[in-house]
Amino acid sequence: MSTPHASSLVHLVIDELVLEGIEPAHGEAVRASLERELVRQLAAMRATGTPWAGTRSLGDIDAGTVHVATAARPERIGTQAARALIRGVTTGVSRP
Repeated sequence: MSTPHASSLVHLVIDELVLEGIEPAHGEAVRASLERELVRQLAAMRATGTPWAGTRSLGDIDAGTVHVATAARPERIGTQAARALIRGVTTGVSRP
């Protein structure tokens, strides 16, 4: 089993995620879906060499408002929120 190189590791901490209008019972499903989509998106960015914030601290990221259908499943909400966060991470980042 190989150990990943330090440069391939991503440490992402989300201190607070505000999800207004979400049923409390759906919170865990939204969180799990958000995590899965963030992992997928970050892996795809790494594979394609898409630039992002890298090692710098980003502070607060405003992902904006994510509009979802009234009957949207928690999994869909998490996926859309993750994509909005990725847009927040990559906005204004240029290739070295």
